[in-house]
Amino acid sequence: MDNVIINLYADIGSEQEKHKCVGRWLRLNFYVIATELYQEGEISSRKAAELADLPFEDFISELKNRKIKTYSLWVYLRQMKKKIWTRSILNDHSG
Repeated sequence: MDNVIINLYADIGSEQEKHKCVGRWLRLNFYVIATELYQEGEISSRKAAELADLPFEDFISELKNRKIKTYSLWVYLRQMKKKIWTRSILNDHSG
């Protein structure tokens, strides 16, 4: 695994304040990375929530607040089943 070097300004303050700053920065970036990977279809919403260190419901709520489309495998499968069924009916009646 590669190392990440974070340069902090010297005037941040104590070591504890530096750790808090790094913690906030990491959480924000993990959220951004998780959201991007989810949008690109690279990971599931559950995996993205886990990466963002948020409860699943909170992650989905955040996506909706930011107007990011959420996908449900269950809804997708139902839509696909309906399309296949419709195609089958149309093919049966076209011959």
